[in-house]
Amino acid sequence: MPVVTGVVNKPRCTRGPSIFSMIWFSVLGSSGIELDNRLGGQINAAAEQDEALAMFRFLEQYPGFLFTAILALLLVWIFFVAGADAGTVVLGSMSGADLNPPRTSRLTWGLIMAALAAILLVAGGLDALQNGAILAATPFAVLMVATCWSLYRSLVRDQAQARQSTESGTS
Repeated sequence: MPVVTGVVNKPRCTRGPSIFSMIWFSVLGSSGIELDNRLGGQINAAAEQDEALAMFRFLEQYPGFLFTAILALLLVWIFFVAGADAGTVVLGSMSGADLNPPRTSRLTWGLIMAALAAILLVAGGLDALQNGAILAATPFAVLMVATCWSLYRSLVRDQAQARQSTESGTS
């Protein structure tokens, strides 16, 4: 998992998108909750039917619905494309020895991911796609726990070494 994080984040700046995401979720989240309370739970009822429907119910309560709906769809599309791009870079770099995999490798992995997603969507809809993603991510969750434990042990060891070197330097 550290390889994935390093390969994906090294060439990119993460400060801007993080700040944008915090503002996005803070403003739209609190607005959605307030509007749902004012409308007597209509947005929540729409979310129980379909999450995307709730977003559009929220957006249609404000002026410029068509513009904001198109903008929201564009932002969701950018999110998926950026995630797929990062996934193909990571898969390409892990399947070869190069941290900057060739375009053919990235294209191959992108086509494989798109084909798997399409098969899962056709076979069982969004639920099958979500279950497939959870199933594929389970081994990585185990790796993340092991990585966190290893990091904790390293930090404890470093702290002990720093304390020991400080004590031996003052004696």
